[in-house]
Amino acid sequence: MDYLTRAKYDHGALRMMLDVQKEILARLAKARGVNLLHLEDILRFWEDFFYREHLPAEEEFLFAALHRLEHPALRELTAEHEELCFSIEKLVAIAGKLRAGKPNSGREFLETGNSFGLLLERHINKENSVFAELTVKEYGTAGFPRLLSPEDLSRLTRLFSLLNNLAGEYLGKEYDTTWLNLEKRKEPAVNREETAEAREKVEATETVETPETVEMTEPVETAEVTTGNKDEGHGHVTAEGTLEPNHEEVTEGSLEVSHGITTEGSLEANLEKTVEVMPETGSTGAAEEIPEANREEAT
Repeated sequence: MDYLTRAKYDHGALRMMLDVQKEILARLAKARGVNLLHLEDILRFWEDFFYREHLPAEEEFLFAALHRLEHPALRELTAEHEELCFSIEKLVAIAGKLRAGKPNSGREFLETGNSFGLLLERHINKENSVFAELTVKEYGTAGFPRLLSPEDLSRLTRLFSLLNNLAGEYLGKEYDTTWLNLEKRKEPAVNREETAEAREKVEATETVETPETVEMTEPVETAEVTTGNKDEGHGHVTAEGTLEPNHEEVTEGSLEVSHGITTEGSLEANLEKTVEVMPETGSTGAAEEIPEANREEAT
């Protein structure tokens, strides 16, 4: 699959999760109950798919192409990548405050989430315009540089399953993963690499052609030429933003961002705890609770 085709599929997934986030933030703005675990799932998707999967490929291929073309959009897109990553860090930190029942954390999450969504949507639109230009310039025919290994396919399957669980509940639709299923039928990247390695070994051990011999009247030293083988977290958040647990024991929940350091997701959903998040309002009473739909955690 060429890079531009894959990037368009990625953008479709990002837009769908943005729609899910918009729906949840709209409920939060109207003082309706919001499942904190769903917020954490959204943030996990931003970290594991957008930050660790989509951005590296974009910078590896798209930015490289824009650099060769000395394209004016490169500097702006690069700056937006940094801003988007910082916004994800901030959202994760605020989600930790929500779980801890910190005052004003609901309003803070709402504002930051809306800003992030607007920036990401604008960023995607810009890139789609660049994709159209690169297609005309025939830069879209290069193969996708980051081949999908069995581990890659497994990780993407889990992430799109998480997306579809949320999209099904909040949007009533699912993300089309037909392209991913087609990729699963192809020869794994690992096997292709092994095949290439084996080919190199064969070439390295081919018999060296014997040169013609000439009769000499005097003895001549001979040399033997050989080639070797290569080695090679149930309570609710009140209108003031404080968390009131229904049990004496409170399970601690923490959200950590591993921006630029680790390769594994740092958000761990507390399967035994469900929390309703209410935005802060001017009234002294608690916000109305809305029953939450039961959800199976994406695996």
